[in-house]
Amino acid sequence: MIRGTLCKQCQREIEHQKRADSIYCSDECRVTARVQDSRRRNRERLTYERAILQQFAAWLDGFEKQLRKSAPENAVGYRAGLWIGHEYLWFPIVPVGTDARGRRKTRFDFNRRRTADDYFHLHPFEPPVVPLATLYQIRFISNVYPYPDLGEAGSFEEAIPYEIKTGGLPIDNPASLPVRKLRK
Repeated sequence: MIRGTLCKQCQREIEHQKRADSIYCSDECRVTARVQDSRRRNRERLTYERAILQQFAAWLDGFEKQLRKSAPENAVGYRAGLWIGHEYLWFPIVPVGTDARGRRKTRFDFNRRRTADDYFHLHPFEPPVVPLATLYQIRFISNVYPYPDLGEAGSFEEAIPYEIKTGGLPIDNPASLPVRKLRK
């Protein structure tokens, strides 16, 4: 019996000993296809993230003005809180502990530079880095060490229209959260 099914990766015929629903002729082709797909998705994500400043320039300008207008006098930064059903998950998230060299762990800011600050800066303005395009609670951070949350002082809700891949989340899949996603 001749199947005549071709490998999705290399276009060679799949051997008849393979399962009838096989789409790759070998493990090598399957792994190569997965790696290529992963690279393509990463390229698309990086292209999207690099275009955020231009694509959302008007929103970022309006958001910065609203932050500066709402910020209490002693605010140094702000956090964005995502409601996850029973509590807020506050961004940015800085991993706890120290790295291999004994230094405090860091996070990437909007411009992909490392920082140990667990808040987004007001001066100079740092756009938020969030994993989902949805509604966030914005709260301000005091400029007095240890930089406590200022609670409801000046806080407001804002729909952040973009998303940036964020590592170190305490949840497996942010897309599975019970939030309404915004269109990009």
